[in-house]
Amino acid sequence: QQMKNIYGGLEISSSGPRITITALSTSSFGQFREAIGHVQNGGSGWRVNIDRFCVGRECDKYPLYASLKINKVSVN
Repeated sequence: QQMKNIYGGLEISSSGPRITITALSTSSFGQFREAIGHVQNGGSGWRVNIDRFCVGRECDKYPLYASLKINKVSVN
């Protein structure tokens, strides 16, 4: 919820360990890039993998699309 308030030009949703970030226009690329960085640096012990990533006209529905999967790493 907090990211939605920070990055108003993007659609951000989550389902389990997966976060999806999309935008309807490539003009939102700066926010898009920052939001991905926010997720990658978001938590202690987080490991973020990019599941799907697309930028530009060739993308299916959204010209900016990222699907990220978060894994929590801990050492005992």
